[in-house]
Amino acid sequence: MDAKEITLEYKGFIKLNLGQNGFYRTSYSPSLLAKLKQNMNKFEPIDRYGILYSFLSHNEIDHEFVNLLEAYKGEDSYIVWSLLELSIQRLKEKLIGRQRLNKLKVIINKLFGESFIKVGKFECDSIIDTKCITQGSIARILGLLAENKEVIEEAVKKFKENISNGFINLSSEIREVTCYLACYSGMECIDLLKKADISLWKKKNKILKYKSMMICKELSEEALLELMNETRNDPEIICGPRDNHNFYPSCLKTLERYLIQKDFDKINQSKILDFVSSIPDMWIIEYKDCIDKVKNALPTEIPETCSQLKESILTLHTKSLKVMEEFPELTKAIDDFYDRLTK
Repeated sequence: MDAKEITLEYKGFIKLNLGQNGFYRTSYSPSLLAKLKQNMNKFEPIDRYGILYSFLSHNEIDHEFVNLLEAYKGEDSYIVWSLLELSIQRLKEKLIGRQRLNKLKVIINKLFGESFIKVGKFECDSIIDTKCITQGSIARILGLLAENKEVIEEAVKKFKENISNGFINLSSEIREVTCYLACYSGMECIDLLKKADISLWKKKNKILKYKSMMICKELSEEALLELMNETRNDPEIICGPRDNHNFYPSCLKTLERYLIQKDFDKINQSKILDFVSSIPDMWIIEYKDCIDKVKNALPTEIPETCSQLKESILTLHTKSLKVMEEFPELTKAIDDFYDRLTK
């Protein structure tokens, strides 16, 4: 472009910034976006990514995003999944009520079940490449969010094949999700993990053992204590904001324990504050009981250096008492999408 405004004539549809070579984002009208959605399979992965990126840059994760998701059915490109995974996780956090979450699981399975097969399931070695990255992203969405049976079965198989060698042959992109899904499948894998000789395991895999055990509610306390000992009470290892946060009860339990022990000198205040501020509203409601315990664990007298931490915990508790906002258009879009897919 050599002017502030330019008028383009086209027939059918047009996708701006083809190849994503320009440093700008595009805001498409609803009618043009609908045509792009209908022709998504005609674009290269970089342009499918570009359409989604431009949409997310100008819109919330809302009913229009749900409608756009259908265009990415069977997606197998790692660059597109780098956005899809994050967006679907944010969509999950917005859905209120068990019924809508169950409908989202059905939608995800029907849209992306074939994606897991197309990218080779968990068939990648210890070298990190785009294939491994894509497998990890799809497995986290299909397995941990949508509880896809095939993904969980493959994870269990991979877990059993690699438990004896400490998972050293698994790429880091699939190691964590494989362990989580295997332990999610039941006590058989958890028992194998508990009995495994981890004396020669790398430290990061020892930490993974305890975090995987936390999936089992009966073992979460035991695993948490072992993990705290293994990591020298470093809260960032246990519940850093970059995690997928499947273990909020354990993270909150960690915070409660620090407060009860008045172990303020040994923890990094910023890490705890980051954790408290990173809890999405959905989980605040889900784990209100845990948050209540954290609040009750606050000492009557708290060091001045911890005043900000106290304020953050009280703010978190106040938020947990509020009724979450409903998203009528979003929930209707989920209902309509679900009905179309299950007819």
